Formats: sequence, structure tokens, C-alpha cells
Amino acid sequence: RRVEEWQRVDRLALAADAVLVDAARAQQGRWRVLAVVEDNCGDSLNTVPWLARLMEQMPDAQLRLIRSAAGRGLMDAFRTYDGRAATPTILLLDGDFRLVGCIIERPEFLRRWGASHRDVSSDSLHT
Repeated sequence: RRVEEWQRVDRLALAADAVLVDAARAQQGRWRVLAVVEDNCGDSLNTVPWLARLMEQMPDAQLRLIRSAAGRGLMDAFRTYDGRAATPTILLLDGDFRLVGCIIERPEFLRRWGASHRDVSSDSLHT
């Protein structure tokens, strides 16, 4: 349904910011990211292509995407600030598969920014 939007965001995400890549590479060890996503989810659409580009630039990192049907248990265990199961649910795991961090739906700073700009239409956020 949203193939063209995913392709557009993917083109925008051609290269992750060099500062971000350098900071990520500075972390020692092997990293794994497990993301529960849906292709019709706007937050997945605006997050996953950027995450994929970052992961491509990290030689010892792995990214696995799963649909919400397979990841329902993770979505139930890691809910949004208001208690909802949501996509994307992104888990950062270390080399031993221990949880290091997670992002649910969107990073906290983006959630706060969005809350302070509620008068902006959601359509304008996707352009």
C-alpha cells in the first residue's frame, strides 16, 4: 500500500549522519537490533529506513525485522508511555542478546516535539 512512501524515505536515508555513525561505531562489541514493524505504520515508515542505513555502516551489527504477528509478545512487554503495544518496537541487544535499550513507536525526543507541534498536520510531517 505504501511502497512509494517507503521508497521515498529510503532514498532520503541514503547515508546516516557521519557523527551518528562515528558514535555508533565507537561502541565496543557486536550489536543486534530487533525491530517489530508493519509496512502500513507511519512511524515504522519514518524510522526503519534510517535505522537500516545506520546498521549497514556498522560491520558487526545485525538488523532483523519482524511483523507484529510474530513480535506481539515483545510489543506487549515493551509498551508506549501511555500503555499501548505499538510499532515499531525496536530492541537494541548486545552480542550476548542482552537488552541494552529500546525505542517504542518513536524516540522520546520526537514524541515530545510532536506533542508541542500538534497544530501541524500529520501529512506535512511526511514530506
